[in-house]
Amino acid sequence: MDKKSVKYRIGNQFRIKRSTCLDKNIFRPDNVRIIGQANNQVILCLLIEQRLLLTFDQHAVHERIRYEQLLNASFHQGFLSGQIIKPPFEIQMPQQLCQQITDEILDKFHRQLNTRMTVRLTDSTIIVSNVPTCFGHNFHHPGLFQDFLIDAIRYFDSEQQPSNPQSSPGRMTPFLVEQVRTRSCRGAIRFNEQISRYECEEMIQALTACRSSFRCAHGRVLVKPLLYIGQAQETEQRNRLMNEAWQRNFQLAVVTVVEPKKTIK
Repeated sequence: MDKKSVKYRIGNQFRIKRSTCLDKNIFRPDNVRIIGQANNQVILCLLIEQRLLLTFDQHAVHERIRYEQLLNASFHQGFLSGQIIKPPFEIQMPQQLCQQITDEILDKFHRQLNTRMTVRLTDSTIIVSNVPTCFGHNFHHPGLFQDFLIDAIRYFDSEQQPSNPQSSPGRMTPFLVEQVRTRSCRGAIRFNEQISRYECEEMIQALTACRSSFRCAHGRVLVKPLLYIGQAQETEQRNRLMNEAWQRNFQLAVVTVVEPKKTIK
């Protein structure tokens, strides 16, 4: 069968006609059928009870999974984990910035962000011996480290002081959160990257265990309802649609809700 010559016209009974609300509690193993990958871009998933065919953006799904995994790995017993820098590295910073880093600020860097450093004002140099694990391997870039310092100082100035400073749990600054987002994005599965049905199943299962299951690390929606699968009177048409899609290895150029009188190629 020539893939280019195949066209599907979706009847009114299949179109999404109402608002669709998804709750991750409905993604039970007995209610979910993973159909597979389409166009090397999305994962097709059928909710059996709801009779909904969904498309999941494969990159966004993997990004969300990696984001929460990296966040969890960034903390130990409620505090930010750190990595020791051996030997300590020296980095020159603007003199005005170095002057802002008082002993009190250094203590906050150590206690809240697991960052150990000393400041040498004579030549505006900062010597760093420990950084947060979530910073990755980018700490040695002067521009990024300067952004980290400025963001942290701003964060310290705006935060509500804890009643017991010695037991204050670590929290991520906006800069560190963005670093984790970037790492989760760059390491995620890309569009046009082929994955097996088993990998699709693993990803959707891991996604349902995430705290936020329907948005990527940057906040974009990662799932869309595609088709409403009708009752018994549409069984024959439904089966034809699904079976032909299966035979064509799901090469359907479909990622959005179908509009009336439009054709899915």
